[in-house]
This record gives sequence, structure tokens and C-alpha cells, in this order.
Amino acid sequence: MKNSAGVGAFYPFSRDHSDIHSSRQELYLWESVAASARKVLGLRYRLLPLFYTSMYEAHKNGTPIARPLFFSFPQDINAYEIRSQFLIGRGVLVSPVLKQGENSVEAYFTADNWFDLFNYTNSVNNVALDAQPDHITMHVREGNILALQGDALTTEAARKTAFELLVVVSSSEQSTGQVFLDDGEEAEMGGDGGNWTSVGFSSTTQNGSVHLSSKVENQGFALNQKLIIDNVTFIGLQNAGGVEGYTFNITRGANSTGDIKASLDSSQRFVTVQISGVAIPIGTEFELELKHGNALNSSGNKAFIGL
Repeated sequence: MKNSAGVGAFYPFSRDHSDIHSSRQELYLWESVAASARKVLGLRYRLLPLFYTSMYEAHKNGTPIARPLFFSFPQDINAYEIRSQFLIGRGVLVSPVLKQGENSVEAYFTADNWFDLFNYTNSVNNVALDAQPDHITMHVREGNILALQGDALTTEAARKTAFELLVVVSSSEQSTGQVFLDDGEEAEMGGDGGNWTSVGFSSTTQNGSVHLSSKVENQGFALNQKLIIDNVTFIGLQNAGGVEGYTFNITRGANSTGDIKASLDSSQRFVTVQISGVAIPIGTEFELELKHGNALNSSGNKAFIGL
């Protein structure tokens, strides 16, 4: 699977097309193709909540799932000329290599902080990106919150895995995100049948602390599924004195438990903080506070170095 083929894993409709008369082309027939497929399709499965929520938004509002850059950044006149990159939803950017034999891509990024979805500790700007045949470059913009799930062999199995919230912190704006859940059976997404839940997430940064909260609509469906948010990862935190001293409290919606780890990103400009084992039911409204320093009381969970 070359990079130009790997981009197909992130189209809204992604599948292999063949018939009984075609040459065999299953991905597992070639070791290098299988390895690349596991990598890109694994991330696609993790992003299935984003794709499905984007489908819900398309159903309700008519907004496209895959979008040109100018759709999300109409004030950036440079974005109008970009034809080789596209967004999934409003903040996940796909930058494929489209010419055979090339191992890098000149990607355009708006004047914001962007982070590698394959490696959260890589932040980028408008540069030539390495794009080997087994890799595709994908980034998420500051100000977004993604609800991710685990990869699996089938979508049915993936939908039963625990969630991770990826909070891409911004110092200049509120970070937001949404996840829409339903039974996958009703033709009308978000209809009167009630077999659905919509969860909105938001976070703000103020005086060195990050406040993350959720707002739930029609929570009964999600609670009945007994799905949890097991991990919350913050990326894009400004490096204001290293990785020591991060603490958190869940002030509403769950017990204040879990482990916390922090590390610097590759540029040394940002800190990544991962909180694991929080076990927050996805249908529960909650509030979580992350701080750097000694601002929290002794009940706060303190971070240690190494992610």
C-alpha cells in the first residue's frame, strides 16, 4: 500500500472494490501492504466516532464529512488554493503524497498549532513532512476535542471498546468536540425513537489550569450501553516549567481516580498529559480540572514523568 493508496483509509466511504474476475488484491497478500494497512486502518477504526458524528452533522445540517481547508478556514486566503489536502470534520487534516516515488509532502498548515495523530508529541507548522510508503500524515488542530475508540477487527467490536478523549488545548480559544451514539439500526439519526445519545465536550484554559466538561443530550441510551471514557489525553499544553507538578481532580460525574503521566513534545514547546483509568460513563455529565503546580489540594492526583 503506497501512501496515495493509504489515503483511501480516511475517505468517508472506504473499502476495497473487486469482483470474481479481478486479480486477488486482499491487503494481507503482501507483508509490506499488510503492515501499512494495519497502521492506517487501525487509526481509521479509532476515528470511527468522528466519522459517525460527522455523518450525523451532515444529516442534520448538510455539512460535508470530508472538507476542503477553506471550509473550516474561510478567512485564510491561502487555503483556497489547497487541493491536495482535506479535513475530516472541522479539525483533522489529511496530507497525502499523491505522486509516485515521493517520500515527503509539502503540507500547508494554517497559523495554528497542529499535532500528529500518529504521535501526539510531534507538533508541526508549514513544512515538508516525511511520508514514507507505510505512513500517511494526519494532524489535529488546536481547539478540537476528539472522542476516540479502540481499533478492532470489525466495526461492531470497535463500538464496544472504551473511549479516549483527546483534548487539543488552545491558549486562545475554547476547545470543543462532540460524539453521537446510536444503535446503528434506526434510519433517522437522532430521531424520536430515543435510541441515541449526543455528548458535547468543551474545555477552557485559564490561569494555568484546564477545565474540561461534558453536556449530554438523551443520556439514557449511552448509559445503557455501559461504555466508559477510560483515558483523557491533553496535548498542546504550553511548557511552563517542565512536566513535573501536574495534578487533576474530577469534580463532578465520577470518582477522582486514575493515573497521570506527563512528557514534553518533540519541540520542547508543549506538554502532553495522559490520565488513564478514570472510568467515566460516556453518558454522564462530568467536570475535570487539570492544573500545573500546587494549586490543587492533597486529594489531587499528581503526575510523574514519562508517557
